[in-house]
Amino acid sequence: MACKHDHCGKCCALGCFGYPDVAGCLTDEEREILSLFSSVPFLPVAKNGEKIIFLEDKHFPQEVVGKIILSLERKGALQVDYDIPLGGFDYKGYGESLHGSLALTPLGQEMLEQINI
Repeated sequence: MACKHDHCGKCCALGCFGYPDVAGCLTDEEREILSLFSSVPFLPVAKNGEKIIFLEDKHFPQEVVGKIILSLERKGALQVDYDIPLGGFDYKGYGESLHGSLALTPLGQEMLEQINI
């Protein structure tokens, strides 16, 4: 299948630019969120209806950061688990939402390594 350059990850395994630069398919916003994982392996997330709540980044409004997380999940960089909350984490700021966790996938780790080079 030819790459459509829409960064979906389905047609070229994220090799959108014809070489194995998997981080090359990330937006600047996605890179910033992914870089949060350089110091911690898991981050908290919550969901209230369709709204994703992620308070660990202060640069983006919640509606934007939710879209970034969905995009990173779709690209295979993040695993989002709303049935696995972080043990010992105080979700107080996340309200009565469905509490969960974010984790890097192996592809996400490779992207992060390329960003940090």
